[in-house]
Amino acid sequence: MLVSGAMAQPIGFHILEPLPGHTTTLIYDFAANGSCGVAASANNSTQVVRALRVDSQAQSEQFSVEPTRQPAHVSGDGRISAGTGVEGPLFDMEYSYRRDGLGAPIRLSGPRSRVGGINWDGSVVVGGQQVEITPFGSLYAASRWTESGGFQTLIDPDHPSIFWSMASGVSADGNTVVGTYFDNADGFATGFKWTPDRGVERLPNPTGRADYYAADISSDGRRIVGTLNYPDGTHNVMWMDGTVIDMGRSTPMTGEPNAVSNTGLVILDNRQFDVQATVWSAELGRTVTLFDYIESFGIDVPDNWVLFDAVSVSDDGRTIAGSAFLPDRHYRGFVVTVPGVSSLSLLAGAACVLRRRRS
Repeated sequence: MLVSGAMAQPIGFHILEPLPGHTTTLIYDFAANGSCGVAASANNSTQVVRALRVDSQAQSEQFSVEPTRQPAHVSGDGRISAGTGVEGPLFDMEYSYRRDGLGAPIRLSGPRSRVGGINWDGSVVVGGQQVEITPFGSLYAASRWTESGGFQTLIDPDHPSIFWSMASGVSADGNTVVGTYFDNADGFATGFKWTPDRGVERLPNPTGRADYYAADISSDGRRIVGTLNYPDGTHNVMWMDGTVIDMGRSTPMTGEPNAVSNTGLVILDNRQFDVQATVWSAELGRTVTLFDYIESFGIDVPDNWVLFDAVSVSDDGRTIAGSAFLPDRHYRGFVVTVPGVSSLSLLAGAACVLRRRRS
């Protein structure tokens, strides 16, 4: 039986093998404490898919009852998973659900809805619910679900110009939610932060240029990652304590932020099968491929594997999970735990010392 509590994270690169008769595995999310995550095993020919719970050594168990879709999110402590199911003759009815451990999925009360994130203990689920937004019709509005209060719309459906919004991340305590909304007044995207005391606030935008997104927030609520529109193009950024940290241009080779740890390690994910996912931190001072980052710790990654889909990072920045594209054109989920500071970080630090001495 897989255990979701705090545990020693085993150092190394661990591969999620397919179930018997299957060809592919994918990991969708991993717990902030580095203990376990949610994944899937599939047969590419028959399209049979099985939802899995996977531990820090990439050992798996099947969920007892499967919804129409696999769970895509897991709480920070690894106990509760959540996802979006579909039903109806055309699979056009979306609904949110949670499940405790390997148990059956329990639908969350409320209208059509979609899950975008879950907090540390699984008591808060964020995403969007479909409501009537005057005069635009039935569209999604960013929402926050709690066990005691059910669904709460974060952005007023009667707002005169905001016609679509979605929450994409939530802090461990469930009290800070981030996401993006589209304003019909200018037709552009705007990253936002919501808290119970202050409601919805635009994230700082020093460029003054339209179209920017918030992708995720660290468990401690201090770091928000996303993108900002600069004069020379889209840049990956981190909002931290009221300031904006520029991580450089967002390109097909660098990807866009997908997750951030409490230590400031940012996972950048591009989901292009032939391009490696990347990581950034202030210590590194630049974006490097996840493949090179892992190997800088002396941990081997199989040759010719493309770690294209990096989905999550633990609070301490040591455990990263995602999926790889193999030379045989199949996929494998992976979980990697590193011991401490990357040699790339040490080299970057040494370079900074040399530059200071020369100056």
